[in-house]
Amino acid sequence: ELVEMICRQIEGAQAVIEPLGTLAGILERVSLFITNDTGPLHLALAMKTPTLALFTPTDAAICGPYHNEQAQVIQAKPTCFPC
Repeated sequence: ELVEMICRQIEGAQAVIEPLGTLAGILERVSLFITNDTGPLHLALAMKTPTLALFTPTDAAICGPYHNEQAQVIQAKPTCFPC
């Protein structure tokens, strides 16, 4: 429900809650994937999809993406540690 609510507020956004194979096919076709540090982040990069990755509290230097020209990372400092 939260994902759907957020998508309604962003023109052109579409919620993607699919099985892994279907998700890979969708990610291969999108022009930009915006995500936090999750499995779909790494799947999108494997599909060579331009990706904006949001990291906090995890560290992009530890969790990737590594040396990937398709990825742009935004790293915010955690408000607490450990959360």
